[in-house]
Amino acid sequence: MLKRLVQVALAAIVVVAVVTIWRASTFEAPRITAEPWPSPEQAPAIEEAKLIADLAKSITFKTISNQSNEIDEGEFTRFLAWYDATFPHVSTLPVEVFNTYGRVYKWEGTRPDLKPILMMGHYDVVPVVPGTEDIWQEPPYAGHIRDGFIWGRGAMDMKGPTIVLSNVIDRMIATGYQPERTVYLALHQDEEVGGKLGAVAMAAWMAEQGINPILSVDEGGAIAAGIIPGVEQDVAMIGTGEKGYYSLELIAPGKGGHSSMPPKKTAVGKLAAALVKLENSEFDGGLAGPVRDMYLALGDTVPAYQKYLLANLWIAQPLIEMAMEADPSANATLRTTIAPTMLQASPKENVLAIEAKAIVNFRIHPHDSKQVVRDHVRRVINDPEIKIQEAQSFGDEPSPFSDTSGPVWNLVSTSVAAVYPQAIVVPSLTVGATDSRHYKEVSDNIYRLSPMRVTEDLRGGIHGTNERIAVADLKPMAYLYWRLLDRATKADAFSD
Repeated sequence: MLKRLVQVALAAIVVVAVVTIWRASTFEAPRITAEPWPSPEQAPAIEEAKLIADLAKSITFKTISNQSNEIDEGEFTRFLAWYDATFPHVSTLPVEVFNTYGRVYKWEGTRPDLKPILMMGHYDVVPVVPGTEDIWQEPPYAGHIRDGFIWGRGAMDMKGPTIVLSNVIDRMIATGYQPERTVYLALHQDEEVGGKLGAVAMAAWMAEQGINPILSVDEGGAIAAGIIPGVEQDVAMIGTGEKGYYSLELIAPGKGGHSSMPPKKTAVGKLAAALVKLENSEFDGGLAGPVRDMYLALGDTVPAYQKYLLANLWIAQPLIEMAMEADPSANATLRTTIAPTMLQASPKENVLAIEAKAIVNFRIHPHDSKQVVRDHVRRVINDPEIKIQEAQSFGDEPSPFSDTSGPVWNLVSTSVAAVYPQAIVVPSLTVGATDSRHYKEVSDNIYRLSPMRVTEDLRGGIHGTNERIAVADLKPMAYLYWRLLDRATKADAFSD
């Protein structure tokens, strides 16, 4: 009997080996292709010098969104005055103003019966961490150009794409281009603090007006260069959905008093213990949806052993997930993440805190929800003394996924493939929050792409130190926006 079981087991191993090797040898990754564009004779009249100068100047306006939601109104006002002067054709379009600093421009098409398209961008930026200004290689709000880069806060997130997009629309209008579909350009002013005054109000207005864009484009994915382990080729990541955003506040009580006579458990100690428990926990995860599709599309560009695993997800998926978990960016695509970000306790070093507080930020994976997060936190901390409540900031459930097989996706993905022929075009999950999530009630086809080449080093500048964008990225970005607008505004673009 034992001998028979061994024979069966060996036979099963041989069959599995043969099947997996055959699958790997015949595996062909799905690939999105298009004729490279533009050729010299097709190239639209994009003034690269103007793209560079406009972006550099835009950085000098300190349009900062703070955690407190307080802004320097003068800086925002000056930015908009400069915007009007810099893009005179955009500024003459009909415009709806939202809470003073947000705008939706309407570029009227010749066919009002067709569904419009929506292009989005925000011009507010996160603050520079106080005390870190001196470690910037260039002043964060000077807009200096050096070593092939434009330096400064917002260069990548998101003044770069917003200013390039505005340049393109302004130039198209100047050349007499007439879209058949109406184009809406949403200029958001408070994306970095949740979009309540901008995108939320704009989306509600669109819903009231019955405006249902057939295509919406916002920031999100990028041209990843050397970021995905094992993939040397550039990867153009188009976000088809995004994670939810949620923050909880943890409050630990204490008795206070003099630090020379501390109790066995201080407020800070209780809070620290809770945070350690939380950081050591983990939400369930898994390779699914657009993330799975992305890795499958990369299957024939990776080393042989990775291709073998991707070709055999039916048996190798746990191994791939284990490898992804070791990389923070890859791990973030698998599960809901946990990040303690803010702490508050005693106002003085020799005073015991009466209470200690922490803000923990969660980016919710589409297979979870805010309720799942709350239940997880309570279960893991398991301390009745720790108060858990929603932080006074914005929060949203994960977005739905946009289609990756229909005509809208095909137009977007092939446009990217045409302008960036060196890149593999893939769907992806956007792990950060964007204003596009607020438009889910008015648009079914929302795609997130910041078309710029991002290396590991450059990625660290987003919300970090030494943010900068390559000058060489601006003209291809402009070409992509031009091609998207030219194709998507045609009456037969989507057969609707």
